[in-house]
Amino acid sequence: MEPTGRRAAQGGEGALGGFGGGQVLKPYDSFIRTHLRFYGYFRDEKMGREETSTMGNTGRGWQRGPGHEPNRKPQAPFSLPAPRWPVECEVIQETIEHIEWVPPKPEPFCPPMGLEQALYTLGEEQGTVVYHSSPGNRARAAPLSASTLPGPPTTVSAPPTAPQGSCFTRARVGGAPGPLSSPAAPLEGPQDTTLLFESRFESGNLQKAIKVGPYEYVLTLRPDLYTAKHMQWFYFRVQNTRQEPLYRFTIANMAKHKSLYGQGLQPLLYSHQDAQSRGIGWRRVGTDVCYYRGSTGEPPMFRLSWTVRFPHNGDTCFFASCYPYTYSDLQRYLRALAADPVRSRYCTVQALCRSLAGNTVYLLTITSPGGTAGKRVVVASARVHPGESGGSWAMRGFLDFLLSAHADARLLRRLFVFKVVPMLNPDGVVVGNSRCSLVGRDPNRAYGMALPGSFPGVWHLRAMVQRVLEEREVLLYCDFHGHSRKNNVFMYGCDAGGDGTGTRLRQRVFPLMLSKNAPDKVGHGSLRATCCGDSGNAATVLLPELSLWGWDPSDPGALQFSFSSCKFQVQKSREGTGRVSMWRLGVSHSYTLEVAFSGSTLGERLPQPRGRCQGGSPGLGSCPCFLFPVPSRQEELALQRGGPRVTGPSPL
Repeated sequence: MEPTGRRAAQGGEGALGGFGGGQVLKPYDSFIRTHLRFYGYFRDEKMGREETSTMGNTGRGWQRGPGHEPNRKPQAPFSLPAPRWPVECEVIQETIEHIEWVPPKPEPFCPPMGLEQALYTLGEEQGTVVYHSSPGNRARAAPLSASTLPGPPTTVSAPPTAPQGSCFTRARVGGAPGPLSSPAAPLEGPQDTTLLFESRFESGNLQKAIKVGPYEYVLTLRPDLYTAKHMQWFYFRVQNTRQEPLYRFTIANMAKHKSLYGQGLQPLLYSHQDAQSRGIGWRRVGTDVCYYRGSTGEPPMFRLSWTVRFPHNGDTCFFASCYPYTYSDLQRYLRALAADPVRSRYCTVQALCRSLAGNTVYLLTITSPGGTAGKRVVVASARVHPGESGGSWAMRGFLDFLLSAHADARLLRRLFVFKVVPMLNPDGVVVGNSRCSLVGRDPNRAYGMALPGSFPGVWHLRAMVQRVLEEREVLLYCDFHGHSRKNNVFMYGCDAGGDGTGTRLRQRVFPLMLSKNAPDKVGHGSLRATCCGDSGNAATVLLPELSLWGWDPSDPGALQFSFSSCKFQVQKSREGTGRVSMWRLGVSHSYTLEVAFSGSTLGERLPQPRGRCQGGSPGLGSCPCFLFPVPSRQEELALQRGGPRVTGPSPL
């Protein structure tokens, strides 16, 4: 049996049991314990003690989770293991980190260049390979002819690769053992203006760079590991820049037929010199941005092209399709959370399981001290698709507010237990995949048939929800995603064709309330609860406005949530998704939250993702939240008749 499940022995998810702690192991726990022994846990059981991977304090109060020791001491500092990589992947030793920065104002959309204006791009056969790194797929190391450029062809040594059609076998910290190869062509001297490319770092993705002109490059993205498709996410480094020339980059093998790059979205640039000297982080750049079909074969490939001037000579810069949020970024956030003496009182960080490569899938349990009796549960997850880094920033905004001292956040912690899995697919995030895990398949299509040995994060999340449902109501499930083809923030819900009007309406109430409450939140720049409930009982659940997708609170027209973009059909191809699977289990309010890579097309302005989106929330003043009610039948009928928005006195 394949040992893939690994969670905290003493403080893991199962330790909470019925949220009361101290219960005997259930069959699920016994199953996990068997697998944990493979990784070295429970080997000291005969001596009466257990090894644990729980973050922080590991006493009995910690095992029971938040809500049992109001005066519990802050969690002790803990070490976080380095990410584990498949052995085919080379990893550079440098640590890649980016500063947090708030743009002074929303970044405007770039007027897209029409297809008829698209400039002609030289083909790969007319250039020189200056970078080639292709882990997990057979790659050709020989250079292409440099027929249009002076000088002899440059030889680029190939990294270790796996045969075509191979599958994941094992992983280790640091990836491939032994010395690194040299995928980049060396410079011939100080006057050589060739850019130096690199992507062998966490979440990086660039397979090949071909120089087709003095300042023009054709780029190829790496498919998701152990597949031949899903090329969309990019994140790479360039060095040896020149300030004056206008560079042109063309990514030649993007997979999606439609993209927000055709509607005004620009690539992201990070300058190391600007970060050090001016405190400027990620920003949108590029002119002549064009997204168009580049091949006539099957499946067709699409091209993204843009021009840019670098801000400095000799700079180290990065390009990315969306603000990167790596597995290490999440670990740093969790370390700060565990070290906070206030927030750690009502939040535990535990290991839900281990991924295929052995990376921890973290589970956060958030509720107020004082017990969990009578509390309903809200479950949230993010980053099942590794290329949708906006989902992680959205989740971070969610957590920042929920763990804050704001009165609304305190109310929510008092009313509910929040179970949060902030990164379901850490392996895909680590290696820079767009959509898949290390089994080469989309985990968000595998909930209905997932096996723990193939999709451990998905399997353990679903099992956890099943166990919770045996004991209490799960009021809401929300899966955070990013969307690369549609603007604004919107939701997908669940609506079976044979459902009655009442059931269909109930699915639409939550998204409708978000869209209706948004103007008040933005216009007043404040946090105001909207409260109602069956039989007059307050049942308020949080979905905060996300730090990444912030807007200027002084602009009442700058809305972001679009109810008209929401969809509720349960298509056959979506049966394996998280939202449909949780809905089938009995979670009546089950949604996918989509946050656009670009920004908003609603209101008088067109803001871009901003705030300390590149690294945190900009504060409650510009990070409004939405509180949604569980409406009564009368309130549902009022909404159906087009009545006024359901509001009530603040419970605070």
